[in-house]
Amino acid sequence: MLDTARELIFREGVSTCTIEAVAHRSGVAKTTIYRHYGGLDELIFAAVAVDVSQAEVPDTGSLHGDLFQIQCNYVDSARAA
Repeated sequence: MLDTARELIFREGVSTCTIEAVAHRSGVAKTTIYRHYGGLDELIFAAVAVDVSQAEVPDTGSLHGDLFQIQCNYVDSARAA
């Protein structure tokens, strides 16, 4: 599900990522997607979060700076979609 959602988001744009499209392309029932993610927003967040969690952990010298950089990485990933 997440791989399919990521593919839709990054290749065709976030507007093409729908529960129906993910279900159709992944072969997973819509009810399964809703059971795991609750809805489209949660699915998209989880798909984009994969890239953020795989990013190198920043070391800016402060907790505030590190958290800020992590947030910037998330925003950059979301904008790229």
